[in-house]
Amino acid sequence: MSDALPVVDALPALRDALQRERIVILTAPPGAGKSTLVPLEARREPWLGDQRIVMLEPRRLAARTVAARMASQIGEAVGGRVGYRIRRESRVSAATRIEVVTEGILTRALLAQPDLGGCGLLIFIMSATLEEAALARALGGVPIVTSAGRSFPVEIAYASDDVQPDRDAALAVAAAIRRALRATEGDILTFLPGTSEISRVASGLADLKGGGLDIRPLHGELTIEAQQAAILPGPHRRVVLATNIAETSLTIEGVHVVVDSGLARVSRFDSGLGLSRLDTVRIARDNADQRAGRAGRLGPGTAFRLWTERTQASLAASRAPEIVDADLLPLALDLAIWGETDLSLAWITPPQGGALAEARHILNDLGAIEGEAVTPHGRAIHELGVHPRIGHLLIEGRRLGLGGLAADIAALIEERDILPRDAGADLTLRVEALRGRGRSSAGGGAGGIARVREVARDHRSRLKLESDQGQDATDEVGRLVALAYPERVAQRRPGSTDRYRLATGRGAKLDAADPLTHEEWLAVAHVDARDAEGRVFLAAPLDVSTMKPETRDVVAWDGIRGVLVAQRERRIGELVLDAKPLPSVPEDTRVDILAGAIRTEGLLPQMMSDAALAFQARVMSLRVWGRREGLPDLSEAALVASVGQW
Repeated sequence: MSDALPVVDALPALRDALQRERIVILTAPPGAGKSTLVPLEARREPWLGDQRIVMLEPRRLAARTVAARMASQIGEAVGGRVGYRIRRESRVSAATRIEVVTEGILTRALLAQPDLGGCGLLIFIMSATLEEAALARALGGVPIVTSAGRSFPVEIAYASDDVQPDRDAALAVAAAIRRALRATEGDILTFLPGTSEISRVASGLADLKGGGLDIRPLHGELTIEAQQAAILPGPHRRVVLATNIAETSLTIEGVHVVVDSGLARVSRFDSGLGLSRLDTVRIARDNADQRAGRAGRLGPGTAFRLWTERTQASLAASRAPEIVDADLLPLALDLAIWGETDLSLAWITPPQGGALAEARHILNDLGAIEGEAVTPHGRAIHELGVHPRIGHLLIEGRRLGLGGLAADIAALIEERDILPRDAGADLTLRVEALRGRGRSSAGGGAGGIARVREVARDHRSRLKLESDQGQDATDEVGRLVALAYPERVAQRRPGSTDRYRLATGRGAKLDAADPLTHEEWLAVAHVDARDAEGRVFLAAPLDVSTMKPETRDVVAWDGIRGVLVAQRERRIGELVLDAKPLPSVPEDTRVDILAGAIRTEGLLPQMMSDAALAFQARVMSLRVWGRREGLPDLSEAALVASVGQW
């Protein structure tokens, strides 16, 4: 079986390069055997000795699957000579010599032990579309070993109309699958933007189930058993409904046909707003080629693209690097732990400076760093192996005697919603449902709530809770959410029932029928920044008296009322809790603010009385007539320029 993998032809050159070089780039198309055959062959190299191989697979599903395939090829179960470690799951033993890990696991291992003691070979499984020449230059001119691959021709069939990102693609995809079933043979792999579209397509094909056809969803939120059922061939023809998780690393056996919606759902983080948004976008040409190539692994195949040839020509050549749109908070904490600034590192694609600076600002607010140096609290957060916000929530929750509640909230924020959309945004309802009280969990199903409970138990274990702290303190949900997301404290706008203002100054909106609309204050966990006003998906009522506001003296010009405002405010970000007039304001401060308002708002004409205007006209007339001796320049431009003096 392994001899048939295309990467076999590149193994001699790879062995030779690894004997001479510390870093080697191997480039091969998807399905060539990079992930499964190369580690198994490398473990026999004499220079490796008894050291282990560590291989990075970014996705958890791919890490499990690749480890299982390698183990089966040597006739063992996972956890023997081949194992894996992913978040909250580990299948390794003292006998393990090949260890497949995800990004967070590898990063924490490097930070704890920079030389990765006992590791003789580190393999990064990277994008199949990464430009290898540029990568080789970035790494100092390292050698490149190329495997040409053995792909079969794939016939591309374009649609007469595009599936639009802002329309429901489920009907078009279901219709295309029906056409593919009639016109082709072999299993069908379908690419859809997300789990909601997968569910709708599956519903649209429900009448085809049975009778020799299996319909299998494939995404990261499924159980291991359900994922394996989609990946491995079965007794019947299969239609696999997948997200872009199936683009790389995973080989789904038996596929001869691809149906591609041409869409993907990407998370984009706006560092200026501190908010993420989920956008459904068109894929790039390299994505489309990767997806189509899945039909040509075993023999000639067909790819049905649900967009036109004209649209194909207009697609971006390649996808943007993830670091451009990512939440950089975890990266900023990693850098602080590592003890280096971003400027001292050689980035393939550098992070945006403003985004990284904003991430550091938030970490300072959370007490995880001071300046750029990590604090003991920051190290404690990092050791939990979760997002810094979640780590702060868990540690502070334990400190307040609310560790159990914090663990439940963290799990609910991290995992898929366990209540249906019509339940509203109240996170407290989710806590009640998680604990078997209140409304039943119909959102993520029984498997979903079991997964959230498992994650919550894991958090309790990491916190080393002696008892179930905060089990009944559901009125404290908002307080704990505000600890993790202080800039998302929200106050209802005057005269509105569903519109709020966040502490950043950004607007946010609840569904008009949401039961939370009667709440004056909210702590918001999930808000989508897609529109001018972000939509709140997950929040909890907040007792604002539990917050620690800052006190700020504000002296400013109120352009609406046309007055100088001088007051001492208690604030949460941009939200004013209360204000009292300042007893006195220094004269030079008053002058500076008034002068600035006159310049920026063009107030000079309306400030001058009729007598002043007449005097100005007489003086300027005399200057025009040549009688300038002793006469000041009272033109509007000169008066505005010197306003701070007079």
